[in-house]
Amino acid sequence: MLAAAVIAATNLGQAEHPSQLTWHNIFLLFILGVLVGLAVQLARESQRRLEQALAVSERLAERERIGRQVHDGVLQALALINRRGREIGGEGEALADLAADQERSLRSLITRFEPAAGETSGTPESEQVTDLAARLAALRSARVEVVLPAGAVRLPAAVTQEVEAAVVAALDNVSRHAGEQARAWVLLDADDQGVEVVVRDNGVGMAPDRLVRAVEEGRLGASSSIRGRMLDLGGDASWRSPGTGGTTVTLTVPAHHVAGSTP
Repeated sequence: MLAAAVIAATNLGQAEHPSQLTWHNIFLLFILGVLVGLAVQLARESQRRLEQALAVSERLAERERIGRQVHDGVLQALALINRRGREIGGEGEALADLAADQERSLRSLITRFEPAAGETSGTPESEQVTDLAARLAALRSARVEVVLPAGAVRLPAAVTQEVEAAVVAALDNVSRHAGEQARAWVLLDADDQGVEVVVRDNGVGMAPDRLVRAVEEGRLGASSSIRGRMLDLGGDASWRSPGTGGTTVTLTVPAHHVAGSTP
């Protein structure tokens, strides 16, 4: 556009009486400047996306290579320790349980691809967008399994932080009240209706009126740290605990928070 402006000014300066053809050429110069700028922006964006795709492909290939080596060595050894420990009995069973937990964690690590968090540098905090799936993937442990969708779940950074904090609070309740041997599963799903996060455990469960009594006792972990956060986002949180044990916490976030959705 700057070059077009310089050339247009030169043409007008040299022409004693600018004709319709002179103005027509100047108009074409500015149109050409806009098109060239748009083409350059599209080329840069395509190059950036290509580099991201190549980086993801390289990470997947490296993960598969490491996964094969781990499967042929460490996982086989852990499986053997697990079997032999249970055959020996006594203290060997504790060693077998530890080997089984490590085997599950290692299998989850090498078979699940954790998405990379989106870049937000240079963007105002109110406009930053982050990947909720990548943040929840970091919560995996020997007792916590995280199941994620195939793609990224992009939310405003502030919304992602609140949802992650609510999930952490729910997992903290599992570790405190579900029992020493309890395991937890975090399932993330996103569609046109919004985002849903389900935190489920196989612990001892809870009484139907447990949340009401907790509020009366002044313990606001569930009502404030979890449900309060979801209500502030326009969503909700619900609990379900069947008589057979275990508790399921469902967190919902409305669709207008999802990046790219229509308000």
